[in-house]
Amino acid sequence: MWSLTITSPNSEPLQIKLVPGRMTIGRLKTSDIVIDDPVASRRHADIYYDPLPELVTIKDLNSINGTYVNRHRVTDIMRLQDGDVVRIGQTVMHLSRIADAASAHKDITGTQMFSRDMVLEAVDEHPIILNEIMEKLNPMVRSDDAIHTLIGSITRSLGVDLCEIILASDFENSMLTAPEGMISRSIRNASVETTPLEICLPVMGDGKPMALIHLGRSRPGATPFTKRDVQLAVAISNQTALTLQRIRQRHSHLIFLV
Repeated sequence: MWSLTITSPNSEPLQIKLVPGRMTIGRLKTSDIVIDDPVASRRHADIYYDPLPELVTIKDLNSINGTYVNRHRVTDIMRLQDGDVVRIGQTVMHLSRIADAASAHKDITGTQMFSRDMVLEAVDEHPIILNEIMEKLNPMVRSDDAIHTLIGSITRSLGVDLCEIILASDFENSMLTAPEGMISRSIRNASVETTPLEICLPVMGDGKPMALIHLGRSRPGATPFTKRDVQLAVAISNQTALTLQRIRQRHSHLIFLV
């Protein structure tokens, strides 16, 4: 099974399963995959899926602004691979091949150490969403306002029902509540802890956790998290760290001036 996870700045992620044959992408409401993006043409591109050889291809339909795969403009019929990123304007579509639900859950469940390489890869893969979040955070001068804005952006970008950002000053209370839980492990080990419906990851500053992001999906029929979701959460965690550090440095500077 192949699926496209579609994200854009003004809507929650949408996952679409590819069906055999041709699927049209565009602004037309009659398109198989409707893209609500002013840059998209009415009939922008075609995706073709042949299940026998497991072949997925994309073709640009002479659109004005182009179709991009992994940052390269599509000029002819292009074969797509698992993990490829298709971009039309500010709309990003991640292609995933999922053999079965059990293997998908296994892939994202467990512990990963939060590392610089992990952050660099995550930031590189999600420039559009991060730029949108950064534009909202740049005017912020209070941590409370920044956290409120981040929670809204994360909730929409990752389609979660639970999103909380726990500051380091509240770590002790959180660890006492569930000493052996995901939150405690993530704080103690500076690790990314994941299950199919829950993610905990640190916000790192000066080599130690300065906050923690806790995400969850609990509504009936909720779609399990994917590798792409975990990667996006890592990228947003890095943006959160940069924002909190900037606000703290500004406050320290103001205190010094006084």
